[in-house]
Amino acid sequence: MCGIVGFVSSGPVIDGLIQGLKKVEYRGYDSAGVAIIEQGIIKRHRAVGPLAALMTELPPFQGTVGIGHTRWATHGRAEEKNAHPHCGKGTAVVHNGIIENFQALKKDLSFQGIQFESDTDTEVIAHLFATSEHLTNLQERVLFVLKQLKGNFAIAVLLQDCTDCIIVARKGLSPLAVGQGKEGFYVGSDLSSLSGSAQKVAFLEDETWGVLYKDQAIFYDWTGQEKHLNFYPNPLQAQETEKGDFQHFMLKEIYQQADLVRIQGLPALPAEVCQASFFTALGCGTAFYAAWVGKFFLERLAKRFLNLELASEFHYRNPILPDGVSIVVSQSGETADTLKATLYAKSQQQYVLGMINAPHSSISRQVDYLMPTGAGTEIGVASTKAFTMQVLSFLNLSLALCSDAPLRQTVLDSLKEIPSVLKDIIQRSHEFAQIAAVLSQYQSILYLGRGLHYALALEGALKMSELSYIHAQGFAAGELKHGPLALIDPQHPVVVLAPWDESFSKTLSNLHEVKARNGPIFLITDTKGAASLEGLKPEGLFMYPSLQEPLLQVFPNAICVQLLAYYTALHKGLSIDQPRNLSKSVTVE
Repeated sequence: MCGIVGFVSSGPVIDGLIQGLKKVEYRGYDSAGVAIIEQGIIKRHRAVGPLAALMTELPPFQGTVGIGHTRWATHGRAEEKNAHPHCGKGTAVVHNGIIENFQALKKDLSFQGIQFESDTDTEVIAHLFATSEHLTNLQERVLFVLKQLKGNFAIAVLLQDCTDCIIVARKGLSPLAVGQGKEGFYVGSDLSSLSGSAQKVAFLEDETWGVLYKDQAIFYDWTGQEKHLNFYPNPLQAQETEKGDFQHFMLKEIYQQADLVRIQGLPALPAEVCQASFFTALGCGTAFYAAWVGKFFLERLAKRFLNLELASEFHYRNPILPDGVSIVVSQSGETADTLKATLYAKSQQQYVLGMINAPHSSISRQVDYLMPTGAGTEIGVASTKAFTMQVLSFLNLSLALCSDAPLRQTVLDSLKEIPSVLKDIIQRSHEFAQIAAVLSQYQSILYLGRGLHYALALEGALKMSELSYIHAQGFAAGELKHGPLALIDPQHPVVVLAPWDESFSKTLSNLHEVKARNGPIFLITDTKGAASLEGLKPEGLFMYPSLQEPLLQVFPNAICVQLLAYYTALHKGLSIDQPRNLSKSVTVE
């Protein structure tokens, strides 16, 4: 989940490293550091906190080979001693992933008299390279280290006796990309770190390592056999990783949804998908909630059964899967739990369809059929447009499988209304700021919804928790009397998603139950719902234009819960693009 960058050039690399670190800071911001080979010596600078802390006292490094890192803490607190790069005698290492046998390695190295300064698993890698200095052949030296490491990892290594190169390696779930630019070769955790610098890119495959020089890169497998990597034009442009005029990436990405939610044409699906009657959806967090919405779409429109599975639990259960299609959903395409679930599904002879936002990612390379969600680069850690485009992908799939032509056309016609409705919500986003000023005073919030809107209540509660650090929990509105009603009092507000649909009257009854117990109500609904409140006066109300097709109310509801969480965090003065303890790309289990 940490961010790795590296650069080999004919000129000073420190500016390039810092620019790369800025682009991967969303992967981790507990600490940051760089290491540069300068005049034949490895020099290091580290700092706790976001990248800005590192830059305040950054020395004027002039070296032409360097590595950098932004950390999301796994082993060891967020302290300078645990910040990367980690050094051994004549070596420096940055690392993403987990070394599962580091305790045993650390014990062996300690017996050899090596002193450890950190609490991390990474430091053993640096000392293993230091103990390999008796091997004069670089390939033997690298394999000596790699074959001792168990777990999942991506690393970039500097060696003081090989001053013109960076060693890179990947095993298991942790991704690593290599880029070729006009000034040299680059390495990064993902394509975003290479945007604006590398014209061509390639991903290291599992159990692959290489040596990057300024004018060439050579790659090998775990046995030492040379291996060819296919480089292709970098699909990511530099402007995609810039905020522009927005205060935060998250706000930019919320606003972008008004231009993204439209169907350009239904996908031409393979026979394996068209003929399947049983589907299993796999995802984590926000992606799982998008799949929950997808269940409604697929079952309502396509009359196909969709089983929902949390990817983080799925493969550990060894579930029995009927013949059918597994749908894996991931923003980054590198989510470790989802990748393992994908591999398990394939081992059970499932045909795997991927709804992935990163078409060149690890999961994308594993699936049988790829449906790119097309959200574009998402920098804000709390997912917004990626969620919405995952939902749209499920709608695309469901409509492509729908045999009811009039129903399909009705949905397609109603979808044309969505951009203008979303723009209307965005133009009135200041109304969420007013509601958020009230919600920010509470310690706990309930989210309620029925049907599709239950999934949105879960997603809305997750967004509020992620960004505002207020405890928030989503419930099905019909479950209110089965337990959650005990929580309701004047200090426990309820955010309700209740646009006009077939279950509106039932949800309205729930609102009266909350009101009778003096629970504050903050209602998100459409104009038809707002006109049918039967005298109920919520403490806060936001309404948007009604849609022809109630199934599509998920899109305005999504942007509403995102804006509500955004403005609550903004009112509290919190870090919005980088909420505490979280990382954008979850590449460890």
